[in-house]
Amino acid sequence: MIVAIIFGAIIGALSSGSGLGGGFLVVPFLLQLGREVKLAVGTSFVFILMVSISSLIAHAKVGNVDWKSGGLLAIGGMLGTQAGPLIL
Repeated sequence: MIVAIIFGAIIGALSSGSGLGGGFLVVPFLLQLGREVKLAVGTSFVFILMVSISSLIAHAKVGNVDWKSGGLLAIGGMLGTQAGPLIL
């Protein structure tokens, strides 16, 4: 449990500072813990959601958010992500 929290903190810092989603690191970590691929992918989205919300708040506080572009990308992303579970 402590290893997962420490690993999550490191990935969260890297994700927020670089703009990369941490899911590409969380999934292999969960696979190493013996989780199935579908479960690892779904579980990583919990991580991504929480880190994304936290990062959004932090970046918004210092004025580093283009709300219009982000909103438009989010609409497309939400539409596109509906196909992912079906493909997996």
